[in-house]
Amino acid sequence: MESAKLNVFGINIHPENWEDCLKDHRFGIRVDARHPKFNKGDIFLVRKTGKDYGVMGIWVLKEEKYVTTQDEVPWEDSDYRWQQWFEPIVDFQTPVSEEFAGATKFSSKIRIAAARLIGSVVILYEPEIARYLELILEEKAEECSAEVVYQGEKLKVVHVDNALVY
Repeated sequence: MESAKLNVFGINIHPENWEDCLKDHRFGIRVDARHPKFNKGDIFLVRKTGKDYGVMGIWVLKEEKYVTTQDEVPWEDSDYRWQQWFEPIVDFQTPVSEEFAGATKFSSKIRIAAARLIGSVVILYEPEIARYLELILEEKAEECSAEVVYQGEKLKVVHVDNALVY
């Protein structure tokens, strides 16, 4: 039986929320933000925004819950409607260098404009996923050579990344 291809999303985390999100691999969707449908096992390219922006990890959705009271979330910058918890495939020590430049803030490395990544959550499509993963594997070869448990199997991060594209 062939398994369905997982969705791949980009999530953007503000620098002031970064440590709280990284601590327990948690993300939150604000009350006024778009919330696509997620499935357990979906893949997320986790981006830190701000001055030192870029992909800081690849996480797998473990659980999602509706927020009933703001006391449930660690962030104080806004009201949140949903929060998600993840299993990290890999966390990077430094961001992947997307290098958005010029008036249009275009990245020749991933061939997208920064405007494409605006919002809390961005649905990524096949050509974008392939370009991102190619860049990640190129820049983070050492970190992607580590072994992780993914879908019950012990694999190198590079093999997980390749499975997302092929």
